[in-house]
Amino acid sequence: MAIAQCSAAEPARGDLGTLRCTAEPNVSIGDVTLDVWFYLRDDHLIAWRMRYGHEDHAVMIAALGKRYGRPSIVTDANIIWKLRGGGVLLKRDKFQDVVTVVARSEMAPIAGPDSGRVIKAASAL
Repeated sequence: MAIAQCSAAEPARGDLGTLRCTAEPNVSIGDVTLDVWFYLRDDHLIAWRMRYGHEDHAVMIAALGKRYGRPSIVTDANIIWKLRGGGVLLKRDKFQDVVTVVARSEMAPIAGPDSGRVIKAASAL
């Protein structure tokens, strides 16, 4: 996957880390076309994010389930997989899904206002 550009991360936009890199257009997983970003802090990859339309929701849920197993937490708007070194968060936005795969140290910022409760619940599983 080729990188198109990198720029300073913008936390106000929901960016993680200090550097945000955008992948070249037309990245795909099977038949699903994605927008992909990588986030770095201190020259280390801390997260990557992909976005796709709702029409591909069922396909991607199946693919994520096959890759990461049964989700740890499922709510109306979020699905979270707790992993040993981090986690995966799928957020359903109005017109698209956004999947963020993130290092454990970065989990709280992506979980939103209920991050403490989400992390505590995920840790208990």
